[in-house]
Order: sequence, then C-alpha cells, then structure tokens
Amino acid sequence: MRFPSFLTTARFQWLAVFIALLGLAAATQPTAQAHALLARSEPAANAALTSAPPSIEMWFTEPLESRFSHVRLLDANGEETPNVGPSSVDSTDPTHMSLPVADLQPGIYTVVWTTLSSVDGHEWIGSFPITLLNPDGSRPSGVAATIEGERGELPAPIETAARWFSLLGAMLLAGGLVFREWVARPLLQRRQTDALAASVVRLWRLVALIGLAAIFVGGWLKLGSQLVALAAPERLLELLVNTRPGRLILLRQLLLLPGLALVLTAETPARFVEPRSARGHLAVAGAWLVALGMLTTFPFASHAAAVPGRGWAILGDFVHLLAAAVWMGGLIFLALLFWKQRGRDGEVRASLGPVVARFSVLAAAAVFVLTATGIFSTLVQLSSFASLWTSTYGLVLLAKLALVALALGLALLNNRSVARAAGASGSAWLPRRVGMEAVVTLGLLVTVAMLVQTPPPPRPQPPVTPNLPYINIAQAGDLLVHLQITPNQPGNNRFWTHLYHSDTSPIGEVQLVRLFFNPKQAELGQGRTDLPAQGSDIFEDEGAWVSQPGEWDVTIYVRRRGMDDATASFAVTVPPPPGAVSLGSLWENPAASLSPSLLAALLLLLAGAIPFLWWRPIRAAHRDAAPLLGGVGVACIVVSLFLGVSGWAEEEPQTAAGPVFSVASPDVAPPVPSTSLSLLPTPTAADRAVSPLGTPGPTPTPAPPTPTPTPDAVFLAGAEIFQARCVQCHGPHGMGDGPVATTLPVQPAVLPFHIPLHPDEDIYVFVSEGFTNLGMPAFKETLSQEEILQVVRYLRVRFGGGTP
Repeated sequence: MRFPSFLTTARFQWLAVFIALLGLAAATQPTAQAHALLARSEPAANAALTSAPPSIEMWFTEPLESRFSHVRLLDANGEETPNVGPSSVDSTDPTHMSLPVADLQPGIYTVVWTTLSSVDGHEWIGSFPITLLNPDGSRPSGVAATIEGERGELPAPIETAARWFSLLGAMLLAGGLVFREWVARPLLQRRQTDALAASVVRLWRLVALIGLAAIFVGGWLKLGSQLVALAAPERLLELLVNTRPGRLILLRQLLLLPGLALVLTAETPARFVEPRSARGHLAVAGAWLVALGMLTTFPFASHAAAVPGRGWAILGDFVHLLAAAVWMGGLIFLALLFWKQRGRDGEVRASLGPVVARFSVLAAAAVFVLTATGIFSTLVQLSSFASLWTSTYGLVLLAKLALVALALGLALLNNRSVARAAGASGSAWLPRRVGMEAVVTLGLLVTVAMLVQTPPPPRPQPPVTPNLPYINIAQAGDLLVHLQITPNQPGNNRFWTHLYHSDTSPIGEVQLVRLFFNPKQAELGQGRTDLPAQGSDIFEDEGAWVSQPGEWDVTIYVRRRGMDDATASFAVTVPPPPGAVSLGSLWENPAASLSPSLLAALLLLLAGAIPFLWWRPIRAAHRDAAPLLGGVGVACIVVSLFLGVSGWAEEEPQTAAGPVFSVASPDVAPPVPSTSLSLLPTPTAADRAVSPLGTPGPTPTPAPPTPTPTPDAVFLAGAEIFQARCVQCHGPHGMGDGPVATTLPVQPAVLPFHIPLHPDEDIYVFVSEGFTNLGMPAFKETLSQEEILQVVRYLRVRFGGGTP
C-alpha cells in the first residue's frame, strides 16, 4: 500500500518519537478510573473493629446501576449473615452503596459486592474482609471465607469477542463508506471503469452486511455475558431497557434496521459513477448517519466517560474511533478489493493504482489523527510512564502499540515496493502485503477490545479529610444566633445553637428553639426539629435532617416568654461526604495535572507539524502558499517549545489541601503546644460586671492564671498577632470594646464569654473563615495556617481557661 514518502523520512520518524515521548512523559492523574471499582469503604478493608458498625458504606469509582448492584456480608463459613440488608444505592450519590447491619457477633466477615457500572456497562465482583473483635479485644478464631467468581483485570474471552465483533462492525460500516465515497467514487467518475465500479459497489454491500451482522452478534454476546456474570438470565428486558449500557446496545440494534434497508436498496454500479439525484444524496446521508451513530455509542460506554472533563475525553475517543475506522476499515476494504480483482486483466488491475494512491493520503491523515488522539487518551488514562510495564492496562497498551508498529511497518514496505516496482514483481506482492496488513489490523482490534475493558492502573487518591463544620452568626431581632452544623455532610449531623446578646446581657426565658430545613435543588419537602436546651442558652440536637449535598435554607425560630418571636435564616452549602467520588464537570481539563501551558504546547506542536508532514502535497497544490504555511508551522513549533519549557518550570509539587486537623479523628484539637502563659492582663471584675450567662450554670469565663513556666514561642507569636490584628475590634481584654468596635454592624464577640464554649477546631474556623456579615474578616487570606494556630493557642489560654 502506497503511503506518502514523508513516512519513510528520518524527519517524520524522529518527530513521531518526540511527540509520543512528550505525551507519555506528561501522563497525568485523573480522579476517576474506568469500571465501578471500590474506591473506599467504611469500615475499611481488613479493619479490626471493637464494636459492630451500624452499616457498611462503600464508594465506587463510577455511578452504579441500582437494580444490578448489591452487597452481601458472609461469615467465616461463607454463609450470608442474618439481620443484614438489603443493600441500596444512594439516589443522591449513585457511586455510594450501603448495607445496613445489626446484631453482629464477634467474628471474621467478608463483604462481597457486585456492581454494574452505568458509565461503561462493565460488571465487577470484589470482596474484602473485616473483623469484629471479641469483647476482651482478642481476635476471633477462623479465616475469611473464600469467594469464587472474583474476576481479574483482563476481560473474559466472551467479553473480548463481543467487543471485537461490535468494533469490527462499526469500523467496516464507517471505513467502507469512507472508501466508497471519498476514495473510489471521485476516481471512477473521471475514469469510467465499469468493471472496477461494479466491484466497489458489490464489495461495499458485502462489507456493510458483514458489519451489520458483526454489530448484531457483538451486542447479544455482550448482553449474554452480563446476564451470566450477574446470574440473572431472566432479567434480560430489564437490563436492556432500564440500564444505560443496555440502552446503548439497544440503540445499536435499532440502527441495524435502517442500515439494512439502506444497504439492500443501494444504488447500482451504473448509477454509482453518474451524478446523484436528490434521492441518492438522501440515501448517502442516511448511510452516514447510521455509520456515525454506531461509532458514537462506543465512547459513551468507554473509559472516557468515567473521567473529569468527560466531554473532551468522549469527543477525543470518537475522533480516535473515526480515524481508526478510516484506516483499518478502509484497509480491509482495499485488501478485499485486491482479492476480488485477482485473475482480472492488467487494465482493470492497473486501475487500482490511483485508488491505492488516493487511499494512502487519506490513511496517512488518519494515522496522524490516531497519534494525536492516542496521546490525549494516554494523558487521561495512565497514571505514570512506568505504569506502561507495571500494570495490566499498560501491558495491553504495549501489545496494541506493537501491532500498530507492525502494521505501519508493512505499510512502509508496501510504499517502497510500489515506488520501486518497474513491473509485475512489486505489483504481484502488493496485494499479499496489503492482505497481511489487514490481518494485522484484525489482531490489533483484539487488543483494542481488551484494552477498553481493562481497568486503567490505580491512581493515588488524595487523603480523605473531614468536612469543615458550617459555622455562622445571624441577627434575629435583639438576639445574635450562632449556628454550627457538624460535620456538615449528608446524613447525620449535630446541630448546635447559641443565643446571646452582643453585650452578654440575659436574653430572657427561651421556651422553644425550632429549626426548619428546606432544600433548594430538590422537592423533598420541609423538615423540622426542636432543639433541646443544654443550659447557658445553648440548644443542641442530632439527626439526619440534611439528607443530600447541595444548597439548603435553614431557619431558626426562637420563642421567649413575654417577648417577640425571632427568626434567623442561614444559607447552608452541604458538600458531599469526605472521599466521595466525583466525575467532575463535563468540560473541565480531563488531564487535570497537565497545566494549560503544557496542554497548549502539545496542541501547537501537533499543529506546527502538519505543514512539514504534508509538505509535498501542499506545495504541489498551492505552491505560492506553501512557504507561508511553513512559516506558520515553524512559529507554532517555536511557541510550543517556549510554552512547554515555561510550563514545566512553573510546575510545583502538589500538596493535598484541606483542614489542618486530624483526619482519623475530627474531634481531636489542632496540634498546638501544651504549655504557655498569658502575657496580657486578665479581664478585671469590672470588665465582667454583666454576667455572660442568661441561665444558671457554671461560669465559662476563665479563672485568673496561676504562675506557670516561661511562655513558649507559639503563645508569644499568637499574642503578637492578637495585638496587631484583633485588639482594634475585640479590645485589649477581649471584651468587644476595641477602637473600631462602634463602626461594625454588631458589637464584636466578647472573647471570655465565647471562647470557653468552643473547642479549638471551631476557633480555628472562626479565625480562618471569619464572619464577613458581622464585619470580621477571613484571616485565611492574610495569615498562614501556622499563624492561625498560634492565635488559637493564645485565645485558648488567655480567655478559655486553657491549662498552661
């Protein structure tokens, strides 16, 4: 097969190697991976528990089909545990599946899960053990149950065969149509070779019918393998209609009907070389719609649909498939055309020369697009360059690349054979080599069928950090209402409210504190709860009134004896649970750790290479414009090198962002020194003339400090920051009487009153996030985490009764 001569030049080969290495070296780490695999669980795998958990919570890397995904809990004998389940998929977070458990006795258990991904349609079975310790803390006897049916990373042979048939059918449809319309027909209209025209038309019908049959077989093989894997053969209709992957297969099967009709009513050889009527153009447009519709269904059930920025990834996969169909499908069509022309006279065979030359140009463009989109896919899917040989996915990819290299090598050999052949010697071998190249592409398609069903290598996950609690203060008549929701995530939360006057005067007898919950995004109806009094005008309750992430309106209603009722409203944003899997937005960068500069450099490099790769055809067609295009190509390459170097120079090691508190236990205070001494005068009795409490109870203000050792550096630094940043509002004794206090919407907080009511992690959030509606800035913009911790330590010892 004749490819453009640039494919044999060292310039092209070195450029191709450079582009491939650039793409692989810049491989990045997206946050999701293909197949619905376990991302994390609570309790974690191999956990040793001192008490039975109320449920087993699991998060997966892709959204689940709830009807075909479930969890079981087996004891050491491999039998299902009673009083467990049923499992359910969270309607608000389809990556989350839970299994309620009750009355578990000490023992070794195995959590077994079966998932069907709603993204790529792959089913998966996995398990992990957990241990419930004896009351004395000892480990129970026995071992975890052995689970049969867990699959490896490679797809089963029947799954590979199903995807191979489907891909082959789609590529034959699209590639055969491209060959017929863009390669053969323009030439045959000029040359009027009736025998060759008849061969092309009849062969296209045969190839199209084979493609339609392959798609039919592949779809039903896939459905059959899923039903067997899920042990639910009676649920065929439900799988086909009520799951996203099933609907994609159904769409392909439905497209077979118009495709078959178009093939059976295709134009005759005589009309093929004549100008088309309106009806003929309509038939060709219908054929394009069927072929492209078939190709479109595959990216929506591939690895590309399971990454952030999946819009770009799916588009890249579609272009990759289309280019593969042009090259591989067209190559198979050409090999069959050579086979049909065997034994024909020399004139008919000679007429294939221009066809081969025209296809070679189209195939070269397809190979270039395949290279570019392949680099893009590598950037999205691979976690590192080393994963090419350390992961199953990488090894399958290497096998695919080896077959691609073999196919391109045969293409280069064919190119030289045609260029140097003076007679029948080279021409005689060309059909055989094209046939060999087509056979290699069929083997290449096997590796593609395996690759799209093999999970990419696992990627490092960011540490799971607890959500910061929601904390805010609002005015309600004469009251200030302090609301805190901990941990502020869907499900169970602690709702803590403190009512007070800014001058710390008594607020009166509180008869009722009621919370109302209204979600903004969903029609869930209003929820409400009455908060029990805890003393000191603090009201608290715990419950699951915030059931899903998103925006909520939380209203607090306060009723006091002999006084007007008061209400305060809060706009609460509830984030997803810590560690929840998110597919991100549709059009974000799918290669998130690749900076915009590096991404632009790669695109400009590919664009700049085009004038040089196709220099001869461009110069032959547009001799005057060729130098200008060459200059543009050079400019693109120079800019790409500048952006690439500057982008890499600006790269910094990425650190996980999040709260400074312990991940394992959100209730643990920040790590601050345990000894310190107040350097400023303690508030006097006159400062506390007005009691900070409205109800009887222990006074939360600190006692005068006793002599202590020398103050530590952390406390000294906190005192210095307090003097520079806080005294102007809160005053030197923290009584809310600083020089600028009267200019604020409400009096600043009286620190000896508020600090004892909150743990250090709350105070950290107060200082870091601020209360901008009350005039307190967010000091995270001007202070480092270390400096905020210094302030927290100072406030605890100075105003909160902290022990030095």
